[in-house]
Amino acid sequence: MAYTYLAEYNSGAVVPEHMKYSDSPTFAEMYEKWKKYRKSLKNQISDSTWRNYEIAFNHFSDLHNRKFISIRTNDLQQCLNAYNHKSQTTISSMRAVLKAMYQYAKLNEYIDRDLTEGLVYEWTNTTKQIHDRYSDEEIKILWSKLYEINNVDIILIMIYTGLRPTELLEILTENVHLEEKYVIDGIKTELKFTE
Repeated sequence: MAYTYLAEYNSGAVVPEHMKYSDSPTFAEMYEKWKKYRKSLKNQISDSTWRNYEIAFNHFSDLHNRKFISIRTNDLQQCLNAYNHKSQTTISSMRAVLKAMYQYAKLNEYIDRDLTEGLVYEWTNTTKQIHDRYSDEEIKILWSKLYEINNVDIILIMIYTGLRPTELLEILTENVHLEEKYVIDGIKTELKFTE
């Protein structure tokens, strides 16, 4: 046991005395542990925030299979730097996930030090509008092609409700009220259909 610990220590992986290196969780396993813990709490995070966290977690894919205790500040910074061309929202989600995971890992004695304290979180501010609305003329064209082109109905639904594709896919059939012309989205609130 002492030789194993010494070998792991000398390889740069400082392992708590109560844990074998081979038993320590990977980055992905630590995320799942934190997620299970966080979902067990009374104060719940919204589904849309969880979706942002899942996306943020996937931005760290280079680290998913690495042992959590073997990750260094530079490894985390490289992942953040790879996305510094993205928006503040993207980087804030990545920051939130990292900070929560490291806080959980430290409280549960998987690590001794929180590596997120020295990280630099940079993003790109853009003044350019990335979304353009459909013009009235374009919407008329879509209506005229309703039964001629596949999925035009889906585009029209998203235009009139403001739903994102994933939000539309998550609507339950029992929450669609065609007679009354409204749908209840599981994420936001009741949406009215208009023509």
